[in-house]
Amino acid sequence: MIDFTKLFSPLSLPELQQAQTLLSHEMDKRREQERDRLFEEFAALARARGIAIHEVVRRTHGHAAPVKRITAKRVRRPAPVKFRHPDQKDLTWTGRGKTPTWVNAWLKQGRVLAELAV
Repeated sequence: MIDFTKLFSPLSLPELQQAQTLLSHEMDKRREQERDRLFEEFAALARARGIAIHEVVRRTHGHAAPVKRITAKRVRRPAPVKFRHPDQKDLTWTGRGKTPTWVNAWLKQGRVLAELAV
């Protein structure tokens, strides 16, 4: 058995933290390799006996295991501008979200929102 005390005692704290990170990644990799090996072994055993692997899963869980689907995030297009300030063209509003202060000021003057429509 390896004496880890002698192995790690000369290392500084940052070196120990780096070693811990590397060790954690290596352990995760080995676990995944072991999982893959076991799945292949189970699948080979099922094939040798003439059983489809999905049947084994269904019978052991009572139903087929749910398949986790990875979906791409929906990319939203910016909403079209519906209102624009008549004097300051850079002030726009899509009509969504909180009403901008310049629109509120426009309405307080007794003006109509339809006048700002694009």
